Amino acid sequence: MQFVLVEQKHEEDVSVYNEAIKSLCHQNQRCYLLFWSDENKVPLQLPMSDASVTAQTASYTFNPVTNYRRLLFNCRINPDPDTCLSD
Repeated sequence: MQFVLVEQKHEEDVSVYNEAIKSLCHQNQRCYLLFWSDENKVPLQLPMSDASVTAQTASYTFNPVTNYRRLLFNCRINPDPDTCLSD
């Protein structure tokens, strides 16, 4: 699991997340990335505070065994209730 900070002005830019995924995830290895655009809300430890959970902009999960791959955005960025991160 890696915590990733994106610039707030780019928090809705899918290409920024895809570039991070490409850079940080290695082929055929599990990858779990959590994204924030407010550096003050990036957690310093687990479990995360409620404020950190709410401020999270996106999450990316890849499991090479099952080929599960999913990039989900905070509901304020992508308001689709079926595919967004809920608090």
